[in-house]
Amino acid sequence: MARRDKRYLSKGKIAFSTIKLPSMLPHRWGKRLKTYESVQRWLCRFVFVIFAILPTVGLLVCWTWSLTPWYRAEVRKTWNSQLSLSLGLDIKIGDVARVSPKHFRFTNIEAFHPESGELLGRIDQADVNQHAKRWSARIVSLRCDIKSVAFLASQFHDRCLCQPNLAIPVVESSVNHLVLTSDGQSIEEFSVVSKLVCDVNRSVGEFQYRPLREKELLGRVDVERFHAVASPITRTVVNTGESKISSWLMSAIHPAARMLGPNATFQGEFNWLHDKDNWNASVSGAFDQVAWSHLADPLNTTLIGQGRVDLQESLVANGQLMKARGLLSSQAGRIERDWLRRSEEWLGIGVMRDVVQGNSDTIPFEKIGLAFQIDGTGFYLQGAIPARQANVAPSMMADGRDGIVYAREPSERVTIDRLYSWLTSRLASSHPSPVQPATHQRVIGNDLSNPLSQWLSKVLPTQQAMPLASPSTPERIQR
Repeated sequence: MARRDKRYLSKGKIAFSTIKLPSMLPHRWGKRLKTYESVQRWLCRFVFVIFAILPTVGLLVCWTWSLTPWYRAEVRKTWNSQLSLSLGLDIKIGDVARVSPKHFRFTNIEAFHPESGELLGRIDQADVNQHAKRWSARIVSLRCDIKSVAFLASQFHDRCLCQPNLAIPVVESSVNHLVLTSDGQSIEEFSVVSKLVCDVNRSVGEFQYRPLREKELLGRVDVERFHAVASPITRTVVNTGESKISSWLMSAIHPAARMLGPNATFQGEFNWLHDKDNWNASVSGAFDQVAWSHLADPLNTTLIGQGRVDLQESLVANGQLMKARGLLSSQAGRIERDWLRRSEEWLGIGVMRDVVQGNSDTIPFEKIGLAFQIDGTGFYLQGAIPARQANVAPSMMADGRDGIVYAREPSERVTIDRLYSWLTSRLASSHPSPVQPATHQRVIGNDLSNPLSQWLSKVLPTQQAMPLASPSTPERIQR
């Protein structure tokens, strides 16, 4: 047998019928498995067809089918349905490409309001990578109308935080270019990096944003939803860091921010804690370039100029101001003379006689500086402009050009009733106000003929309201 094998090998032929089987097989099996050379060639061809040609042909067929418009339309329909169900929005995807088994590329994604059909945002391109317990997405460009930010934030809270998908506990995303628009015009541009982590006890959303105009500055937004408590609760912390956010963006959080003026900015920290029935918020930071005219117009008075409000602390519970303390300063401007008279009458501010008894409607001022504090016990004012003379209390309003002092701080605490009367005195000019002239006292809420009066009656502090307790710390937020 060995000689014949050598003879075949010397002639360039291989005797397949005489190749020995592995020694581990029994000898009788080796005899039974010996086949003719033609059968062996047929088996090799069969194996090649099954394991090489058919998979290749099948792969080519699948790849060709994936390029057909029918298949791509079905894939878009599936992704549209899944994303719409998960996000609570009406999602329309322009195209989907499968770069790799776990890598998808989406182009021309549009999000619409589920009821009104209004366009909320548009994404040019997004690359999504799927992993076992983590998804990651990289978005090239995202355009969003500033009016839809509040709705998108509420949908993120309700869909992603309150109803977390525990099958995908970690979702990471980055937006290279986030553009916030108003009436089609770009007003804010950011780059954003976010991470969503969910478990049984809580869901946490972390966002880091960087204004494109100031790339070295970094802000942060943290949202936590606590599930494992008797009443599920959400805590939101916004820390702008060294960056500033505009009043346009603040108005997405609360529409009242538009009253600060179009150029107003905020730098500081905002904390918001809420459950299904109650909420409270605290703000500390600086509101800069505040337009006084936007704040004075609803009060039916004239105050022209820009200034700054530094809030050292503030607390709002269920829409009612519990306390606030800070410093107000203003650049040069003009103030209505009648408003100074009413400030003297209701707040007890000392105003110069020639200023009060003048004939012109408004008078100029060089600067305003005052410290304020308000809580359930009353309203306190203190001058912050140093006097030029010794042993003279600081003033709250002055004309620095000739040293005239317009207004000095009141000598006593101002009650909340008198503060309310001062704020609404011009609003009630056409409606008699239940004021007792002898005592300057009134009951808040007796005159609700004006919408602003109704709002002030709910906002001004009282001693009965209690803030919401945080689940992360045993103590309550102090009033």
